[in-house]
Amino acid sequence: HPATDYIDANTVELWFYTAFYVPSSRMATIMGAKFDLTDMRITANVHYRQIAVLSPSQYHVVVGWTVAGIVMSAISIVLAFNAALQEVVEFFEDNQKWLKRLHLKRVNPKSLLKSRTMRTAPERVYSANTTQPDLFDVVLNIAMIFLLVAFLLNQRNNYHKLTGVFAEIADIDWGSDLTFQEKIGSFMTSLSSASDMVTTEETFLTAAFWMLCFCCVRLIVFMRIHPSISSITETFISVGRELVNFLFSFCLIYIFLAFIAHVRFGNMYDEFATFDLSLITQFSL
Repeated sequence: HPATDYIDANTVELWFYTAFYVPSSRMATIMGAKFDLTDMRITANVHYRQIAVLSPSQYHVVVGWTVAGIVMSAISIVLAFNAALQEVVEFFEDNQKWLKRLHLKRVNPKSLLKSRTMRTAPERVYSANTTQPDLFDVVLNIAMIFLLVAFLLNQRNNYHKLTGVFAEIADIDWGSDLTFQEKIGSFMTSLSSASDMVTTEETFLTAAFWMLCFCCVRLIVFMRIHPSISSITETFISVGRELVNFLFSFCLIYIFLAFIAHVRFGNMYDEFATFDLSLITQFSL
């Protein structure tokens, strides 16, 4: 039991932490419950943070797919590198054309007459430009490699340490002769390590989400390669400006309505207690 002055009349906030582990699914969970004691009506906010404890076979599968992704990204960089350089060169050449126009050249009238009378086929100029956003491909794949390498190192660290961290939490003997403060200190130290691992895992999930969004955009752009499958790309190109205007107006109205809901129902319903919760609740309606 805590000391008599552990929770007193001046306490305004109370946090409750506990850790779970389900052997069947190999999922470790950290539950945190926040109790707000500043009002007569006590409010609670509960959140769950989970991380998978990989078995040896699952770990090897993750490592294999991650290494395969790194290799594929490296191959993509090699294939698109020359075209990306060509895009950069053409970009600077297009921006420097106005400088070339400043240099006036004398033209021989006979050469003009000769050019009018003699018709020759235009010279073929071959370029590495593939009409695809190759520079974007190179940047995207470089970012993908950095993300996958960091993810691989993080998974290696979790595989060797995650089980031990949660085992330390489970092995705390709350009935021992140690003082309550020592038990709490040991619990919070292990819980902090586990929480850092879960936070890092969530960061990778967020980064992976945005990376997939960029890959989806790249896939849509790639569909321009053939007229039969370019209908989606052409649709986005034709309505792109109107779509951006609509999303801008929609976001303004959405945020304004969420703020109204927070002001009106914030003291009545937990779903609208904060502006962030109002945005989430309004999205789920």
